[in-house]
Amino acid sequence: MKILILLACFSAAFAQSTVIDVLTQQRDTTLLSLIESAGLTDVLKGKGPFTIFAPTNRAFSRLNSNVTAALQADKAMLAGVLKYHVVADNLRAADILINERQVTSLSNQKLRLNHYLTTGATTVNGVQVSRIDHTASNGVVHSLNGVLTPPVGTVVDVVKANPQLSTLLAAVTAAGLDGFLADQNPITVFAPTNDAFNKLGAGLVSKILADKDLLKTILTYHVTPGTLYSAGYHSAYLHTFDEADKARLHRFFVFGYEVDSASVQTTDISASNGVIHTIEDVMVPASVSDKVAALSASITTAAPTAAPTAAPTAAPTAAPTAAPST
Repeated sequence: MKILILLACFSAAFAQSTVIDVLTQQRDTTLLSLIESAGLTDVLKGKGPFTIFAPTNRAFSRLNSNVTAALQADKAMLAGVLKYHVVADNLRAADILINERQVTSLSNQKLRLNHYLTTGATTVNGVQVSRIDHTASNGVVHSLNGVLTPPVGTVVDVVKANPQLSTLLAAVTAAGLDGFLADQNPITVFAPTNDAFNKLGAGLVSKILADKDLLKTILTYHVTPGTLYSAGYHSAYLHTFDEADKARLHRFFVFGYEVDSASVQTTDISASNGVIHTIEDVMVPASVSDKVAALSASITTAAPTAAPTAAPTAAPTAAPTAAPST
């Protein structure tokens, strides 16, 4: 009898434990405060089901103070950001430990779920899930190490929006790859910055841009199928869209990341169809390395324009001989 009473009490307690109660138990006070400010508390206490990808207090503390102030001042914007962290479904561990799954948030925008077997990491838009499966009567809560932001568009849109990638944009356009890169889903782009192209020299860049086939080969070597966020980085060969070559991705635990000897500068720039990482060098696949070297040599060894030859100095005119005195 006592056991039945205890079970009944436990069931009643569980039935009253909504996702809001779970957040309260986890002491996610910042998220709870923002949910209340946005007027979403009663919604999330409702029938559901809801899956909340919940940024921790520490995750919110890393936000720029101007961003935090703007969200607190604009309740509609705040509600939109918070809804982006909620899915109208009960997504347990088995549902999120799947690579390349996309789900729709309450803000009607896509979230990309990745699970990397090599590192054991699970991410949402590249943000790592730190704790999973805090269950409630109307859903489940998974904790995140960061705050989610929607992508600005495709990888091409992201490149267009970044002034440090303007040379890459010109190269992609010259190669006619802008439509291809916008349509592929999902992809990872290792994007050379303007400084990376500058290292090649203006002359060599001009020659590469003028050779469309060569340009395509080099650019597709920077693109790999699938969404590889930094949480999934590991030492391995990556298949690129240049079929003749593979890029070698190395992980350096102290000095950061490197792909095919090019240092990764900025990681995890999300796009609607993948992710971009900026790199500090242009990678040249082995299949065209000799051709690029020859182009470079043709620039550096080009004969300089001959200097004009000075005209010979004319012999001085002989001075007239004075007539002898008589």
